[in-house]
Amino acid sequence: MPINATGKTTESALLDLFDARRPQARLLEQRAESATLRIDVAANLPHLDGHFVGSPILPGVAQIDWAVRFARELFALPLNVARLENIKFHDWIGADAQIDLLLERVGRDGVNFRIRSDAALHASGRILFVDPA
Repeated sequence: MPINATGKTTESALLDLFDARRPQARLLEQRAESATLRIDVAANLPHLDGHFVGSPILPGVAQIDWAVRFARELFALPLNVARLENIKFHDWIGADAQIDLLLERVGRDGVNFRIRSDAALHASGRILFVDPA
């Protein structure tokens, strides 16, 4: 984690670590309380750079970021992420993979997500959102 002279991690320093560009995604299905997207994990995604040389793997933080990003785009949710629950990374996702992101509303403030491909279930968990205080 980057820190400044006072030992703090700033938002801008964290944003510099990640390219916030959206991945190539297609909405396959959307209902009032659920949605499924197909995402192409292109080999040139900045998320794969250096993770790992010769055998790039999509980092878990990118997978969670995509779940949060698309949940916010597709559902009316509170602004901030309050917490993550039951996050599990079952199998790695390599470059040039094609994955499905399944999002399912849980109450007013939550979203369950699953990331899967034809080969495996890759990740799952719950994201709880909260309005700013």
